[in-house]
Amino acid sequence: MRSLGLDLAADPVNTALCAIDWATGEIQVAVGPVTDEHIVGAVGDSDVLGVDAPLGWPQDFVEAITSHHELGAWRFPEADSPAARRSLRFRATDLALMAEGHRPLSVASDLIGVVALRAARLQHLLAANGREVDRTGTTGHLVETYPAAALSSWGLRSTSYKGAKNRDALAGIAALMVESVGPVLPGAADVLRGRSDHVVDAFVCALVAAAARVGLTQPPHRDQWELARTEGWIHVPTATAGDVARAASRQLAS
Repeated sequence: MRSLGLDLAADPVNTALCAIDWATGEIQVAVGPVTDEHIVGAVGDSDVLGVDAPLGWPQDFVEAITSHHELGAWRFPEADSPAARRSLRFRATDLALMAEGHRPLSVASDLIGVVALRAARLQHLLAANGREVDRTGTTGHLVETYPAAALSSWGLRSTSYKGAKNRDALAGIAALMVESVGPVLPGAADVLRGRSDHVVDAFVCALVAAAARVGLTQPPHRDQWELARTEGWIHVPTATAGDVARAASRQLAS
């Protein structure tokens, strides 16, 4: 099995793709420009793609904007304060992460929405090519990921590691990742050391995608399931990076 990780950006130039072959331990990386067509082709040779982008929008937001667009009533007149607007700005999965101390961006009101537009097109391209798209990430070829939450779950730095000014912080994360997964994926050193934050995030996404397939992430609870089917669901590892790599190597090496 091959798991892919995609650090998706609005611009293909800033997009990175990482593939891990769990049978051989081989790791391949493609850096920008990585087009939608390139991604669809790569998924054709793989089993699961972890993508760092929202796969949908908040249900309340969709309903409110749809009614407004159709010249109907504003569906949420009580949403006149930041607290009241939470259900318009954030998905069920975002609110679940916020309850655990994370700070996901709002797909409805932050610039991540531009990336989500590309992710939406990518989902339809994958479906048109016969790939199963399940936004809950529990089946099919897509798993929504959030590298910052994954890094935090592994006890690693999850903020202020991007860009040239944070190169030392990124190097520290890469070194600890290599130490954790290196016994299973010795090629991780070449992939992570001295690379951009886009590549590191893509590798994290590939690892989380594998974690989802071996049952080492948190799926939506029963009362979150229906919303997750349309809004998407962020999978966060429930085991260390090393444990994920070892489990994936045992269970997915076929």
